[in-house]
Amino acid sequence: MKHSVSRYLSGLCALTAATAFFTACSDDDSFSPVSKNRGYDYAYTSAKDLSKTPCNEIREGREAVIGREKDSYVCEFDTRDSVYIWVGYGDTLTANGKEFVRKDASSSSRGSSSSDDEGGSSSSYRSSSSSYTSSSSSSENPSSIFSISSKEELFNPNLTYGTMTDPRDGKTYKTIEFNGQTWMAENLNFSDSSIAPLLEGHNACYQEKESECELFGRLYSREAAMNDSSCAYRDGCQLGTDPVQGICPDGWHMMTYAEVESMISYVGSRFAAGEIMSAKGWGSGIQATNTYGLSFTAPGARDDGNFDSKGGNAHYWIYVASTYQYYLLIRGEELSMEIYSYYNHELYLPVRCIKD
Repeated sequence: MKHSVSRYLSGLCALTAATAFFTACSDDDSFSPVSKNRGYDYAYTSAKDLSKTPCNEIREGREAVIGREKDSYVCEFDTRDSVYIWVGYGDTLTANGKEFVRKDASSSSRGSSSSDDEGGSSSSYRSSSSSYTSSSSSSENPSSIFSISSKEELFNPNLTYGTMTDPRDGKTYKTIEFNGQTWMAENLNFSDSSIAPLLEGHNACYQEKESECELFGRLYSREAAMNDSSCAYRDGCQLGTDPVQGICPDGWHMMTYAEVESMISYVGSRFAAGEIMSAKGWGSGIQATNTYGLSFTAPGARDDGNFDSKGGNAHYWIYVASTYQYYLLIRGEELSMEIYSYYNHELYLPVRCIKD
């Protein structure tokens, strides 16, 4: 999944732990004739009209639609050409209206930070022709990245881990004490649909390989992760105040917005993601220390049926009462972490549970 956003809004919009809003950095929301709660930010009658609206740092991640068919474009920064462009499914538009089609369409992607509970910016990480391409080129050679043969290689050998056993299926997970709470130090791998019927057809192993689930955990749709049909793609997911148990075992819950913010604050910076990332399970050249033992890996994800992003970026479900799908994004190459939201396609992401 190629999050091509290598430049952040610092200076224009100091985004800290996803608590800053795009509206706080002078985004011209009044320009849009369409309200955000319809799922996009701007609407135009023609591509020519859209091309007159510059795609820039302020609008990065914003979605625009064109015409009655609502052809969708998202403002992105293309690291290859060092230019901001409006990216559609088959073409792109620069600010001056030049239209072109890339030879390698997967070199572009969409991404935006989250803001308020209404998903103040509709983020996406689907490229113009294929979804979920990783920002780390090393993901193109996963065999060199994931040469590990045991989960034990993912943990910090200098720390003392606890364990918990999921009574539903007998699987045992490493746990770690962090910031006054007990966290699972590995991703959930629960799949018994006789206990949680929403799992049927709504979970997957990366590339449909069971060995991937054994090492890196399972990928879940939002409704499966939250264990509630009201959290299906594009539904409101109004489960009341957090925390929410979701697919976690009894006595455990899904990561909350506040808990992820607190985690980022505790390690000291959103650019200190290496402190919570496993030293293995990432692409070559990505140096992590796993200081706190949380052992976050990049197990890949699924977007509209397509698997990608393994080894480059990591995405983990967060419960937020919103139509937007919220997740923790960890960018491997930049060793950064933020809360993001996404609207346009159904996601399958891993789950981390925290003890109540």
